[in-house]
Amino acid sequence: MAGVYTADLAVCKSLVPNSRYHVLQILPGKALIGIHCMEYLDSDVGPYNEVSISIGIAPKQTLFSPVNILKSALTQNFHAYIVQLPVTTEVAYFGGVDYFNYPKFVAGIDFEERDGCRICTLSEPDSGKMIMTFEGKKISTKKTDPAKKSSQIMTLNSYPVMNGETMRACMCVNMIEKAESFLSADGKLLLGEGGFAGMLKKLNPGRQINYLYAPKCESVMYLPEPTETAV
Repeated sequence: MAGVYTADLAVCKSLVPNSRYHVLQILPGKALIGIHCMEYLDSDVGPYNEVSISIGIAPKQTLFSPVNILKSALTQNFHAYIVQLPVTTEVAYFGGVDYFNYPKFVAGIDFEERDGCRICTLSEPDSGKMIMTFEGKKISTKKTDPAKKSSQIMTLNSYPVMNGETMRACMCVNMIEKAESFLSADGKLLLGEGGFAGMLKKLNPGRQINYLYAPKCESVMYLPEPTETAV
């Protein structure tokens, strides 16, 4: 499940290292951040949980962000710079750092269900201090039509920096079962005191623009490639 929120534009710009990439601006002084909570039941490195904190960007300079935002929503092709990517296992940590140079660390990430909601709690592994919780409603889903490929595949493009060069890594997600809402309160974000909660507070998450609940997915992650080959 995931939530897209408005956030402080100046803080977002300060966190994106490559000025070549344009931080998307949805309102004056407001950028977009995504919070994705993922539970991998089966993967090449075994089961693990993960939380992604990312900033919406355009891979090329643009003068009018709303056009890029609308284009991404229609094509389900999104571009983001990942700020933090905590995981629950050592093998997931080393795989993400060695092959993608993602900002990963091992943390506590637990899921529970209560009162028609699914709750993800991110906490420090040693102290147990809560960093954040994301509570999402289990809104009514529908299975996607395999014949309509464009409607079920979501492409997530991230831009890790490796050996001083910004690369592009692509993850394609087949959302077998999903539901989403816009400008709703279906997802609730609560920030704690542990870990990078201070950074999240500086981002100042505001209005929830989009909420995604996808209880059944399958995905493929491709190795990074030079951005010159990206489309």
